[in-house]
Amino acid sequence: MQKMKRDFGEIVCGATMLLLGLGVLWEARVADLRHSFIPGTGKAPWMSPLQGYVGGVLCLTVALFLIVHGFCRKKKPSQDT
Repeated sequence: MQKMKRDFGEIVCGATMLLLGLGVLWEARVADLRHSFIPGTGKAPWMSPLQGYVGGVLCLTVALFLIVHGFCRKKKPSQDT
């Protein structure tokens, strides 16, 4: 009989990515309402709101997968006897 085992690290990573994705979507929405770019750092100092929407949705998709996978993971029976 297999019991459900929650993977705490995977759930925390998914929750963190969920917050990150929501933050990116919020910043893209604010930039879209102002008809401006999202200030960023690195090589490309500006990011268009469309790129923010795409990145936020991808981040949310991965986050939801990690959370669901963390809750639905099956524990394998131990080989130790």
